[in-house]
Amino acid sequence: MQQPIIYIILKNGYYIPFLFPLVYFYTQNVLLSTNLTLKLFPANYMFWYSHKFDLSFADRRYNQLKQIVRFTDTGYLVSILAIQSPSYIPNAFNIHFAITFGYWIAKVVLGLDDVDRTNGPTYSMNYERFWGALVHGTPLAILLQKIISTDIRKDTCPYYFSPQTLQISYVWLWVWFFGMYLPWRIRTGDPVYSFMDLRNPHWHKVGGMVMMHGLLWAANGLGRVIYEIE
Repeated sequence: MQQPIIYIILKNGYYIPFLFPLVYFYTQNVLLSTNLTLKLFPANYMFWYSHKFDLSFADRRYNQLKQIVRFTDTGYLVSILAIQSPSYIPNAFNIHFAITFGYWIAKVVLGLDDVDRTNGPTYSMNYERFWGALVHGTPLAILLQKIISTDIRKDTCPYYFSPQTLQISYVWLWVWFFGMYLPWRIRTGDPVYSFMDLRNPHWHKVGGMVMMHGLLWAANGLGRVIYEIE
């Protein structure tokens, strides 16, 4: 039986882009509006499809917690911190740089795919890929524009892209890994990322974490160069 068109629109999240102008009109902040709109897609996805995953919860409604477990999801949080205080912009840039390039390296260079896949005649994988590209690029572009346009002055944060900034970025990664990822993995057995699957060699896992540290280091160095030029 064919589903009504309204269900196809809702389940795919086709309505979400049209919410951006409304969110921006209310917030008058591009970064906040972008992050809220981008976060709506995984929230919408888990609302409709979380019951399909076996994550060892007796009540599968708890599967929706998966949408806050990825490292990408911490990017939304650090973006909010950057909006509240410009001194967090270097950390937000570093985190989103690692999220963005980590995603594309895994996707394009290593050929890795997402763990979760929803197949169905009315579900659009192309739209999901399009949204994934937006999530892994748009926030970083906005933060880069803020740094280049010198919205932030040296007196706002005297430690911009300093070793302290890099240390905080590393701590952010470690807190996510030990405070969010590992408890989720132990509780559910869900690898979240395909390279963390037990069926893959251990060097995949170690290599992935080394890569993320390297990307944070590269982001901090790039941010420092841009900041010093300005």
